[in-house]
Amino acid sequence: MSHKVYEANHEFENFGIKVPGDVTVDMALAQQKKNDILEELSSGIEDLIERAGGDLVHGTAIINSKNDISVTLEDGKTITYNPKNLLIATGTDKWFPKTFPVDEEIIATSQGVLNWKEIPKTLTVVGGGIIGLELGSIFHSLGSKVTIVDMAPTIGGPSVDPSIGRFMQDILEKRGMEFVLGKGVDSCTKTENGVEVVIGDQKLQSERALIAIGRRLHLDGFGLEKLNLKRLKNGLIEVNDRFETSEKNVYAIGDIVPGPQLAQKAEEEGIACVEMLAGLESSYNPNVIPSVIYTNPEIATVGLTENNAAKQALKIKVGMFPYSANSRARIICDPTGFVKFVCGEDGTVLGMQIVGPNAGEAIMEGAIAIRNKLKIDAIAETCHPHPTLSEAVLEAAKTIISKTIHI
Repeated sequence: MSHKVYEANHEFENFGIKVPGDVTVDMALAQQKKNDILEELSSGIEDLIERAGGDLVHGTAIINSKNDISVTLEDGKTITYNPKNLLIATGTDKWFPKTFPVDEEIIATSQGVLNWKEIPKTLTVVGGGIIGLELGSIFHSLGSKVTIVDMAPTIGGPSVDPSIGRFMQDILEKRGMEFVLGKGVDSCTKTENGVEVVIGDQKLQSERALIAIGRRLHLDGFGLEKLNLKRLKNGLIEVNDRFETSEKNVYAIGDIVPGPQLAQKAEEEGIACVEMLAGLESSYNPNVIPSVIYTNPEIATVGLTENNAAKQALKIKVGMFPYSANSRARIICDPTGFVKFVCGEDGTVLGMQIVGPNAGEAIMEGAIAIRNKLKIDAIAETCHPHPTLSEAVLEAAKTIISKTIHI
């Protein structure tokens, strides 16, 4: 909802909607709403597990062996499980340099930021990847003056095509966000008035700082070393296409195995692993994992990017259509961004990237096409409703086959 605050303060007047004074945010109420939603979703999942006949146990697990798991419950009691199969899905945890005095209040990780009770006037974000961009964009929309610092030359992290990163940076800079790229942070310290972040001879002063430079694998403290699992150089657990580790009957999924560290990828892997353990066929395809960065506008991508294709020396066709030429985007006063398709020479859809309103919803046309090895004609020759944002997808597809109309 944060972008609605930005729109109310900066764009509503274009529609003749006049708001007396600036729209403000009650962070205490916002936090309560967030917590209520989390509680509803969490309890809903617990209910689903119970209805499916599963047991959900809250406690701390210790691996004694692959067939001997001890769980200390919240009341201090211990129960033991002797499973035939063991699935490890412990994910990742927050990470920051030990020299940064993180207290989750003045200098915070992404976990601490989500509990802030007030909006800082100024905020320095260390890390311009997905987490840093999302949270930086949110606080900017809520009224903070935000500066993002990253060692990389472009924002968005390695999964974002550099051209899209530069495009997004230009949008955010025009809205008032600032970026310091291609430079590492030398120090981050608390001051009398907040935080000082030093980058070479540059000193950034702000009320608060967000440290969003990555997450660490959560693989310590529960006896994993007793399994002697084969690990990759980056610490990830090595698995085959059935999620089997080097230890028989021990499986691993999610952020702790190779692939993008995304919730939807972990969910798909979990379902696929259990299906195969039950003797069922799985339809999981690791090459079709849509990714969304929830900035304003959103960034969504699936499959091959133009940059990836160039690195692989692939011959491709690229089709792009701007939201500035889409009627619905103009109607809702959100015409920033574009839809891009990357196809093989024969028209087979290999990738799709979107920057724009509701990009995370529209990306699924590309995901379905890639998953089913469809040619771009399947999208270009399918009627899309008018006026909708989906017409930008249609027009981008039509550019591949030289049939675009509205540009």
